[in-house]
Amino acid sequence: MRLLRSTLACVATLAVVGLPDVGGAQDTHYWNSQYGPRAMLLGGAVIGAVGDMSATYYNPGALGYVENPELLLSANVYQTQTLTIRDGAGEGIDLTASDFNILPNMLAGAFRKSWLGKNKFAYSLLTRYRYRAEVEGARLARGDFLPAPGEEEFAGALAFSNEGNELWAGLTWSRGFGPQAGLGVTQYLSFRNQSQVDRRFAQALPDSGDMALVFDVDNFSSTVYSLLWKVGIGFDLMPLTAGLTLTTPNVRLTGSGEAALNTTIVELDIDDDGIPDDAFETDIQTDVTANYKTPLSVGVGAALHLTRTRILASAEWFDGVGTYDVLELESFVSQATGDTIQRSLRQKLDSVVNYAVGVEHRFGESLVGYLSFTSDFSAFNAESDVSRTGFDIYHVTGGGTFKVGRSNLTLGISYAWGSEKILQQIDLNPGEDDPVLDPSDEVELDFSRATFIIGFSVAI
Repeated sequence: MRLLRSTLACVATLAVVGLPDVGGAQDTHYWNSQYGPRAMLLGGAVIGAVGDMSATYYNPGALGYVENPELLLSANVYQTQTLTIRDGAGEGIDLTASDFNILPNMLAGAFRKSWLGKNKFAYSLLTRYRYRAEVEGARLARGDFLPAPGEEEFAGALAFSNEGNELWAGLTWSRGFGPQAGLGVTQYLSFRNQSQVDRRFAQALPDSGDMALVFDVDNFSSTVYSLLWKVGIGFDLMPLTAGLTLTTPNVRLTGSGEAALNTTIVELDIDDDGIPDDAFETDIQTDVTANYKTPLSVGVGAALHLTRTRILASAEWFDGVGTYDVLELESFVSQATGDTIQRSLRQKLDSVVNYAVGVEHRFGESLVGYLSFTSDFSAFNAESDVSRTGFDIYHVTGGGTFKVGRSNLTLGISYAWGSEKILQQIDLNPGEDDPVLDPSDEVELDFSRATFIIGFSVAI
């Protein structure tokens, strides 16, 4: 039944290439977030020149030789982002989704005890990922879509949501080796949870036939705790400073999740053999083993310190992540056919290298300006079941730090954009001889995001 398949394709298209991919991109972009007011304005180009407590993340070795690091009290980002698929549902029919978030960025401080000697200890809490995407869609119409003569009534709808949070709590040790070098290690405890709800239905009522129906529910959620470590070395060779870091893959501590599937098909001839392919498949699995993997990465950075200006650059290589099961789901038997069905939810990521360049200029005693450019290449691999888009993102950031007493107030704005060509999944505005489904056509996916930065730090 062409009508019903078209309606189902419309529903699936919105779920696959609409708003949920705004959140899904967070899983394939490692430089999606920066931490600390100064580092955010410099686009993360601070591996070789960290002067505040964001060093716990960027280069813990830099804390070893910094005499008076600034205490990072808080930094918030106000973020609005938009994803547009031009002609995604046919010529002149764009698919657009937008989202607004207020994201707590980082809290960090140092333990100040005389008995620590040359050793320095610090703590940090940062939001590694936070995203939420929700979309609903429905279509109700009457027309001659079926091969059989006459018009039909049909309806289709979906409700899709995807939400994820990942927090890192860190404890940093650092030690200076003279005034020109430092070594440090941050151990992070990672807490990650993710949930997805996907509900779809479509039905058709021909004037001269029985009603056809498809109802599909596919939900899952997971929570994973893990450990990882970041090792850093910093060098102060003024007017040049430099740094080198290594971040280990995470080590899973524990994780569990659950998944539910319910698919019902009534009077729908999918293979066009004249026989309805009715189905009833229901499966609920709880207390399932959940997994989450992060890559090995190596970062390097340097900064040239001139009289009033600093020029900074950083780069980081991320290893690939092999295929793994996000949830270790068991097979189940279809209630309608008796066939064994193996469910899978897998992730795989490619290796990428990101880079950032920034300029810091002091205009006076109380004002410092910043400008930066950052790449955020996607680690997307087409074999993944979790991530669906692979567009690269580029960031331009600018702003300033204003000294108020012993504190620094940071204000800035960042703009990010990206695009890619994807296959059009459905054409709801076809020509006279064009099919509704035409996956050979390519359409443009455009991504944009504006981030407003507010932060405080105080010298200690």
